[in-house]
Amino acid sequence: MRSTFNVDEFLQTTIDPEGIVLDTKTSFVPAGEYPLELVGLSPREIEQEGRQRRLVEALFLVTDPAVKEAMNLDDPRARMTVWLDTEPDGSLAIGKNKNVQLGRLLTACGFNNGKRWSWGMLMHSQVWGRVELPRDEERSIFSDVVAVGARQGDVARKSR
Repeated sequence: MRSTFNVDEFLQTTIDPEGIVLDTKTSFVPAGEYPLELVGLSPREIEQEGRQRRLVEALFLVTDPAVKEAMNLDDPRARMTVWLDTEPDGSLAIGKNKNVQLGRLLTACGFNNGKRWSWGMLMHSQVWGRVELPRDEERSIFSDVVAVGARQGDVARKSR
């Protein structure tokens, strides 16, 4: 059964927050290494430095129960931007130093084996990720996934 959204009724509804002030800042997934589930892929094309660039925003659900509890969220999320190297015809560039970040994502998801794959096949893959707070917390709504791997050790920051 489909519900009917009544705009006039919605705008006339009085809200009683019972003394609770609404948040004005986003809470971010804290920096750390977490189990993640890939739950969204959003491809985009933008202009950068006078040329068209393609990217995919990969949205991950942080499945660590401690993070869910600490943030008071059922689905804390973090995002990874995967910049794509493309050929002049728009196809993915394959070769040395091409699509390295995508290769890491495919490896973490179990698809970097030289066989055919599609973006949809990556959905709901379980991976490990290293999460960092966004550089611009005022404008961001998600923490950043800066590394992904099949195991927690794959995403640990290497000591220098």
